[in-house]
Amino acid sequence: GIGGAGGRAAESRSASTAARACTRAPGEVALPAYATLFPGPAGPHEVTADANAPAAGGVRRRFPRRVLLLAGGLAGVTLAFSVWLGFLAPGPAEPTAYRIAVLPFAVRGPAEFTYLREGVVDLLSADLEGAGPFRTVDPQAVLNLTRDPRNAPPAAELAQRLGAGMFVRGDVVVAGGRMRMSAGIYQREPGGPRGAEAVVDGPPGSLFLQVGRLAAQLLAASGSPVPPLGRLAALTTTSLPALKAYLEGESEYRDGLYAGAFESFRRASDLDTTFALAHYRVAQAANWAVPPGWGWDSILVRSRLAAAHAQRLAPRPRLLVEAYAAWMAGAYDDAERRYRAVVRTYPDEVEAWYGLAEVLFHMNPVRGRPTVESGRYFERVLELEPENLAALSHLLRVSLREGQNRCADTVAQKLDRLQAPPATAEYHALRAFATGSAGERDRAVAELRASGNDELVRITANRLAVYGRSLDGARRVLPLLLSPGLAPDVRAHAHVWLGELDVARGQWQAADRALAAAAALAPVLAAAARAYLAARPFAPAEPARAAAAEAALLRIDAEGAAATSYPWLAVYNGLHPAIREYLLGLLALKRGDTTATRVRAQALTARAARTTAREAREFERGLAESLRAHVAAAQSRGPEALARCDAARLRVSEGLLESQLGSQACERWARAELLVRLGRLREALPWYATLSEMFIDSQIYLAPAELRQAELYERLGEDSTAARHYQRFLELWSSADPALRPQVEHAQRRLQALAAPRR
Repeated sequence: GIGGAGGRAAESRSASTAARACTRAPGEVALPAYATLFPGPAGPHEVTADANAPAAGGVRRRFPRRVLLLAGGLAGVTLAFSVWLGFLAPGPAEPTAYRIAVLPFAVRGPAEFTYLREGVVDLLSADLEGAGPFRTVDPQAVLNLTRDPRNAPPAAELAQRLGAGMFVRGDVVVAGGRMRMSAGIYQREPGGPRGAEAVVDGPPGSLFLQVGRLAAQLLAASGSPVPPLGRLAALTTTSLPALKAYLEGESEYRDGLYAGAFESFRRASDLDTTFALAHYRVAQAANWAVPPGWGWDSILVRSRLAAAHAQRLAPRPRLLVEAYAAWMAGAYDDAERRYRAVVRTYPDEVEAWYGLAEVLFHMNPVRGRPTVESGRYFERVLELEPENLAALSHLLRVSLREGQNRCADTVAQKLDRLQAPPATAEYHALRAFATGSAGERDRAVAELRASGNDELVRITANRLAVYGRSLDGARRVLPLLLSPGLAPDVRAHAHVWLGELDVARGQWQAADRALAAAAALAPVLAAAARAYLAARPFAPAEPARAAAAEAALLRIDAEGAAATSYPWLAVYNGLHPAIREYLLGLLALKRGDTTATRVRAQALTARAARTTAREAREFERGLAESLRAHVAAAQSRGPEALARCDAARLRVSEGLLESQLGSQACERWARAELLVRLGRLREALPWYATLSEMFIDSQIYLAPAELRQAELYERLGEDSTAARHYQRFLELWSSADPALRPQVEHAQRRLQALAAPRR
């Protein structure tokens, strides 16, 4: 999912074993060549490396002038900051290291305020008590030793006698109707937490609130390992209940409890509707939790709300919020630029490194760039935060895709230690089918079966095919989704995916049987899958296949298609009529009827104009533009076709983007073919190379793309690279149907020619 780094603190720790094992260039965090294309946002969003940039946007709280009760006024503050600092309490320390003695304050002003000398001891001690690792000395014990200021021992000696490793001392100045309080928190002796200082100012009647602000500043700068966004949250909301809810959400978010985190963040944003960081986290948590009634439109609204209120933040967090909003809106190039701007200026910002890696991992293929480009950025996250589960999980997939089995093994072992079953079943399967024995593979499949978790099975099958490059592994796992106890649409999709794996092997007759089984369970789904496959330019040249697919598509009731509750498949809910128009347009084009295809494109445009849901409207618009791109290509209008391919790029949710139609693999293939026709061979190669990434459906392009790459590299005179691609194609289609044998024989001849000595 599009999640963040979990909001964990970006502590300066040595690189983990996993990161070291995977590093491509030890010690290097330089940006790749793509960085020059995405130098960072310009204009009002430009960021400069200002080491003294403020931590937050200077928002001041305004409080009532009079507070009548002296006791209990700070309970909310104490609780909020106790939660805040308690999230990431440090490891074992000396018993006195985080024990604080609040000493009497020096008071200058009218005699009526002399009570504050001892009164602040009570108030501030109550506020600091239990805040994460901190404990305070009993105020009465402090006052017993300091009744006579003239004979009181030095502060460090007092702290020692009271068993405290730290002490607070400060001043209160009352003059001109204002009260200024300043304080410092100091170490009793070297080796403890660093000291901190704070100053607050306000009317004398706001005593409780001023003491709370003083405590907040001391705690935020005291050296306790507080999450960076937690510190900012404390300084950018005036609502203590909102802050408490936000910090509870941070704790749940880091622990992977996304549903609970979503509710906490939403509560925080309801309590303070201008709380940018709460809106930001609501969007992120919703991406992971998929709460009922929350689609991509809702997530987009929240990410935009966060950006709208981001002016309250300093440049560093503001760019994080704006980058995420760009990502959610489908402006991937802009999101990449913004994340690069953050990490260039703040190289220790783990959340930005993670965001950049996520954008590259999930969005690169639709831009003709490889997923594996994200690897070095996930490594950077792990250098800063060695046990970041999301980064480890992504790095495992990147390493497998890249063929770095040693790295993948190291990462999988670490994930195995950090997580418990059944989550570990995926890692066991990925390792087993990458480097394991037959027995290990059998055990991995049995473990998945025993988990009883159909979503885990689906994810594992997908990742085996895409990242593990193991079609056989996916084929072993997918039958677990055919259990009679599962929903019909789940079993139908399993049949479709198995059929697509048959197509990846060039076995279309077997795929027909799998699609027939799917049709018995979910006719609309099966008809769409059959039509999509029949429309492929590399499908066997059998006119009857396309005609039968078109007839089946015309018979189905797309408007009445039942919605599915299965999350990964629900991305198409309500979109089946648009999908039907699009597929009929592709099939018309297959038989050379460009007029019919244009009519279907116009119907999609008209549908989009009537649609209110933003994602559905964007999907329909993109499909219409795609059909127009295909027509332009069929009529040899190459430049126009490329421009329309650009215009057709979808800006939709990650779930829809990683589906067969949302990923626009059909259009990416067409773009690559156009580039070849225009003589732009080098540009075409990465589009072919990335076609099989993203999802299991895209494996149907794997062999044809290998053959195209082999032919292009041969034309470019790179014979050894061409030979590798011919060999891979032949391995994939070694048992292809007879109708595809001419292509297999062509590849065999070319491979033999490349192996022969040149004269």
